[in-house]
Amino acid sequence: MAPERRWFFMTGAGVMTGGDLLRITLDGTVGFDPPGGPAFESRDFTLTMDEGVDLAVAIGYRLHERWWLRANLSTAQVDLTALAQVGQGSGVYRWDQLNVVATGLDTEFRLIRDDSYPYLVGGAMALLVNGVEDDGYDQTALGLRFGGGYQQSLWPDWGLRVEVRNNLASLDFDDYRPPVIAPTYPNLTVATKSPQHFWEILLLLQGGF
Repeated sequence: MAPERRWFFMTGAGVMTGGDLLRITLDGTVGFDPPGGPAFESRDFTLTMDEGVDLAVAIGYRLHERWWLRANLSTAQVDLTALAQVGQGSGVYRWDQLNVVATGLDTEFRLIRDDSYPYLVGGAMALLVNGVEDDGYDQTALGLRFGGGYQQSLWPDWGLRVEVRNNLASLDFDDYRPPVIAPTYPNLTVATKSPQHFWEILLLLQGGF
C-alpha cells in the first residue's frame, strides 16, 4: 500500500443532467416564443433539463485516516426543453440553454483502507444557474450534495475515479414569465418543480501530494 499523502487534487469530465424545472399551464392555447428555439402553441408544458458536458475540479485535505475534506467546483451547459401539449397530442421543443455552476465543501469517507477503494461523499454546496438567451430564471441557491464513487489505483499517488453525485437544491421559478406571442399577456400559472436534482456522472483523475 502506497504511503498516504496529505493533499490530493482531481480533474475530469462527464455529464450533468436533471429533471423537470417548472410547469406552465393556462386556460386556453397561446403561442410561445422560446428564447432559443422555434415558436409553438400550447396550453400546458413542462421545462426540463437534458444532458450536458460537465467539467469538474477539486482539491482535498486528509483529516484523519479515511476522512477527507474536499472543495469542489463543476460547471456544465445543458439544454432546456419544453415538453408541450399541442392540440390532442404532444411535442418536444428546444427552449434555451442553462449554464450551471456548482461549488461546495464536502466530506469524503473511504470505505476501505487500500490503494483502490469505494468511497462516499456528502456536504453543502451553492448552485448558480443562468440562461444563455434569457435571464428570467437566473438565480443562486444553497443545497446539499451526496454521492459516491470508486477509485482504481494506477500507480503510487495517482488514481482513476468514477463518481456519481447529486446536487439537491430548491430553485424558485414561480415569478418567471415566459415570452408569448399574444397582444396581451395571458393569465398563466408557473409552478416550480422543487426540489431539483442536478446529477453528475464523472470520470476523474486523482493525484496525491
